[in-house]
Order: sequence, then structure tokens, then C-alpha cells
Amino acid sequence: MDRRAELPPGEPPTLPVPVFAHDGRLSVRYLRFYITKGHEVAGAPLTAADTELWNYMDDVMRRPNLPVTFGMERGDMQFVNNVFILHSRAEYKDHPEQERKRHYMRLWLKVPLVEQALACAFKTQAKACSTRLYRDFSYLSL
Repeated sequence: MDRRAELPPGEPPTLPVPVFAHDGRLSVRYLRFYITKGHEVAGAPLTAADTELWNYMDDVMRRPNLPVTFGMERGDMQFVNNVFILHSRAEYKDHPEQERKRHYMRLWLKVPLVEQALACAFKTQAKACSTRLYRDFSYLSL
């Protein structure tokens, strides 16, 4: 997976991160662009079989009976855990008048226990893993 240059000095630009992890709860980290780019950056482009698999995953996610769609109104907020919910946004057409344009803000919340448990589930930081961490994480639902 491409880290998009968000890494401490001396760390590799890619991480070997599984798309699916399971330790009592299924976790998914699927970002097609990051997967493809990560393989390119690592000098190991995806094979035809890999591409076929990810195309199938994309096709499944586009099935019309799977998504939950909803509109958002002024003042609405949405909180999404990127590892437990696959999500996307529909195309948005903004108003041409400056005073009517949407004010969109993205906020990334960092919850240490959740971050450590996810790092452990995806084996990205071996030192973060512990039995207690998994046990504590099992009841969290963000």
C-alpha cells in the first residue's frame, strides 16, 4: 500500500497491508488507488490475476442493492470508521454563487486504543500488539 509520502524519515514509502483482517471482527482496508500505486512504487506491479480480483471487488461494491445512500443537509455531520465501513461519496455539484457554496471540512480523529488495535490487526506495527489490546478493542464500535 502506498503511504502517500505520509511517513517518518527513514521509513519505506509502502507497507505490506492486507485488505482483509479478522480477529473476532472483520476489518477492511480497501483503497484501490493506494494498492495499485503501492505496487508501482515498490517495483512490483499488479499481475493480471491481481487486477482481475480487484476488478471483481469493485464490481461487487457497485451492486445497486448494497449501498445505503442518504442526503446531508446544512449542519449535518457524518462520522465513519474507515476500517469497518466501505464508503464513498456521490458526485456533488456546487452552487455557482459564492455565498451558496458548500463548506466541506474533513476531520481525522485519532483514538489511541483504536489506532493500536488496527495496527495490530493489519500487522503494520508489531510492537502495538497485545492480548489486552485485542480484548479491549472487541467492544469498540465507532
